[in-house]
Amino acid sequence: MKYEIWHSESESSYTLLPAGGRSAEHLMEADARVICIVEAETFAEALQKRNDFLGWGEYKAHGLVFD
Repeated sequence: MKYEIWHSESESSYTLLPAGGRSAEHLMEADARVICIVEAETFAEALQKRNDFLGWGEYKAHGLVFD
């Protein structure tokens, strides 16, 4: 599955969403843009790839399991 990493400069925020789904776009700031697309088997893998792209280190779930 493909996931998009969105970035809003005005909010200094990053959001990870399934690619192609536009249901959450209306919740983001007007300046939010896709900055990277990753492919992953699971949401946790997508989160790790997001962290790798942004240089955030190892992804650690905080009690929530998405897979």
